Amino acid sequence: MSFVILPFSKVEGIKMIEVRSYLGSISVQRGSVFTLVEDYTEFVKNPRHIDGAIELTVDGNSLIGKEQWDLVDQLWVYIVNGIETVVNGESYTSSFPDSPEKLSLKPTRTANLIEMTVGDKTITHDLQELGNALLDGAESCLKELDRIMKISDLYQEELQKINQVRTRLAEMSK
Repeated sequence: MSFVILPFSKVEGIKMIEVRSYLGSISVQRGSVFTLVEDYTEFVKNPRHIDGAIELTVDGNSLIGKEQWDLVDQLWVYIVNGIETVVNGESYTSSFPDSPEKLSLKPTRTANLIEMTVGDKTITHDLQELGNALLDGAESCLKELDRIMKISDLYQEELQKINQVRTRLAEMSK
């Protein structure tokens, strides 16, 4: 799914978060072909190795793109784990599931902000907005993968965790 999140609470101007998930055919000989997960119609040959990509653009700055393709379902789980860790007030650091690309999420000294770094790119954004946009992207991708693979509740635990993190994130804003 593709998401564009436009917050209504910012006075200094419109901030925008775009999140898209892709599944892909990765081949050195043929190049890489990516399809939005919601438009994907091919059979996933190996549910333990799902190549794809996430595009994340925050305020016009690309943080993650197709060039950082990886195991997309697992990458979403890593991102959800990172958000959960930040909600707990701690920093999260990992590599992408199948590449050395670094991923980190951490709370900032300024309340309600999150710093997210992928490779050598870093953004700082409102925790509620970025956290919810990423949780929405993860939920959408994992539900679409359930549909594509025709395996009901393959990602049930991950989807439950997304809802738990979303609830805790909402409680922080009260």
